[in-house]
Amino acid sequence: MTYENAAMEWIQSAPRVDIHVGKYTFTYKYEFDRDWGASWVCWGDFDWEDTPESNYFNEICHALSASQSDMSFIDELLEAMKNKPFNQGESK
Repeated sequence: MTYENAAMEWIQSAPRVDIHVGKYTFTYKYEFDRDWGASWVCWGDFDWEDTPESNYFNEICHALSASQSDMSFIDELLEAMKNKPFNQGESK
């Protein structure tokens, strides 16, 4: 095995998690970001500005003590979402 193959295998084994908010689903993957180093990077098609889902998600994320650069970010996010589930009438 080459070091290139070992690095690719390591990158592909990074944790991923799908986050569901209302009708939207996006994926966070722990990987290296060009600007921040290792962090939880979000992938998805986001055409959701000013939707109840985006308002809910932004409120949840801003209340967290962890940032996307913290390994604990996803655990805290999922716990916060469990404690305050999204409902369709969500607004600020």
